[in-house]
Amino acid sequence: MGRELAACALLRPRSDGATGRRDWVRAAVRLARYLRRNRIDVLQTHLVHGALVGTIAARLAGTPLLVHMRHHIDDVRLSGSALQSAADRLLAAAADAVLVPSHAARRYLSEVEHLDPERITVSHLGFDVNTLGGTAEDR
Repeated sequence: MGRELAACALLRPRSDGATGRRDWVRAAVRLARYLRRNRIDVLQTHLVHGALVGTIAARLAGTPLLVHMRHHIDDVRLSGSALQSAADRLLAAAADAVLVPSHAARRYLSEVEHLDPERITVSHLGFDVNTLGGTAEDR
């Protein structure tokens, strides 16, 4: 598991010397080399910029499973440009699997963006407060 987590750490902004969009190709090539050299089986990306670099790297490296975390429904479509919206949609489609935090997000990706619902997994964010052992007064 440590190797997979190390690969994910490479996607953090500026962690590999990338200082802007002009460095994304270099970052993708470096990440692809890392993925291939360490035989990483799974790469999870998050947000559009990380997904762009990660998708290119995973495909160059032949990484068997590319997972994209899509935490929003239509925020990018409503507040971003048409290009950002298209990129968000294409990156989700390019992934082998997509993680979403709610059934509403799963429905949106399936019905509006026409992703195969079998490729979308709901993984709820947060935790069950009842398992924390506090009293009703603590809440």
